[in-house]
This record gives sequence, structure tokens and C-alpha cells, in this order.
Amino acid sequence: MSENQVLSQQKISNGNRTYYFDLKLSAKGKKYLSLNEVKTDEAGEKKYSRIMFFEDDFKRLSLVFNTLMSEAGLKEIYSLESLREKYPNAYTPWEKDDDLKLEKLYLKGKSVEELSRYFKRQPGAIEARLSKLELLETVSIK
Repeated sequence: MSENQVLSQQKISNGNRTYYFDLKLSAKGKKYLSLNEVKTDEAGEKKYSRIMFFEDDFKRLSLVFNTLMSEAGLKEIYSLESLREKYPNAYTPWEKDDDLKLEKLYLKGKSVEELSRYFKRQPGAIEARLSKLELLETVSIK
């Protein structure tokens, strides 16, 4: 087993900030979460910050995070598995054929809710894809 083996990675980018979430395995076989922020200042210089959470604290970290998100106005936080119970295609890549079907159905007047059920994706994902395909402006002026 290699030292600090990476088990899983996720990334969030927003403007001049990028957050890296790495689930790692220590040389002693203990899991830990490494949260890294890379922030680019106005001069283009990168500043790095890191915080680590160890396996013993995962449950408390999850509880605190969910509590704060709820207090911030996010009523429910779903795991990908529970989200896919309702929307089986949640967070899966869009296929070219799906884009064509989406455009055709949207231009025929199907609502975002109807499209959400058809494509088995969240309404927000449908709106985001319509926006990316520059279709929202096409039909919303009825």
C-alpha cells in the first residue's frame, strides 16, 4: 500500500477559487479528508490553504456541515444515491442525442417539469442544459 493513497477526489471551481476534496488513506490504513483551497489573487499569484479531517471526525463533520447548510437555507442535502432514486440520470453526462431530443421537445412546448420527468434529471439540470444550448431565450418570450 502506498503512503497517502488517494481513494476519491472531487473539485469545485468558482471564479478565482478552486477547492479540492481528496479522500485519502494514510500509511497506517486510516482514512482522512484533505480539503485544499487554491486562490488566485489579482496579480495572478496562487495562495494555498489546507485542512484535514480524520476518520474519527467524519460523522461530526457531516452533522455540522448539514446543520450549517440547513441554517443557510438549504432544506435538504441528498447523497447522489438518494438523488438518483428520483432522478436516475442525475449528474451523468449529456449525450448528443439527448441534446437533440431536449431541443425538439422544448421547442414543441414541453415544460421544464415534463422534460425533467422524461430525461430523469432534476429541473435545475434541465434549465442549465437549455441555457447552455441557448434555448431558454428562444421560447420564453411567448
